Amino acid sequence: MVLSELEQHQINKLALQVCDSRNHNVPVEIAKVDFVAIENGVEFLEACFKLDSTQCDYRLLVAKVVRQDGQWRLLLAQRDQHQVFERWYSYPDTLSNQLHLLMKEVELDPKGLIW
Repeated sequence: MVLSELEQHQINKLALQVCDSRNHNVPVEIAKVDFVAIENGVEFLEACFKLDSTQCDYRLLVAKVVRQDGQWRLLLAQRDQHQVFERWYSYPDTLSNQLHLLMKEVELDPKGLIW
C-alpha cells in the first residue's frame, strides 16, 4: 500500500525528529542514526564510523515503521552472528496503531532491541 503524500510527509518528519533526538550529543564513534523513506514507511539505519574518520564506514538496517494492511507496524532487523541481515520480525509488544507511539518506541528503545 502506497502512502499518500501527506502520510509520507508526516512519517518523514517524525523520523527526522527521532534521528535528531538520538544523535543529539552522541559522539561519531558510537554511531549515528539515519533514515530513508521507502514506499510504505521509513527504514532506520545505524551509520558506523571508523575511530579516525568522519566519513561513514558502513550502515546497518535496524528497524522500520511501515503501513501494512491499514495499520502501522514496527519491524526490527534480525542478523546472523556475522551481522548480516537475515529478515524483518515484528516488534515483540503489540503497540497501538498510532504512528507517534511507534516512533517514540524507536527513539527511546526501552527494551534495548533496536540500537
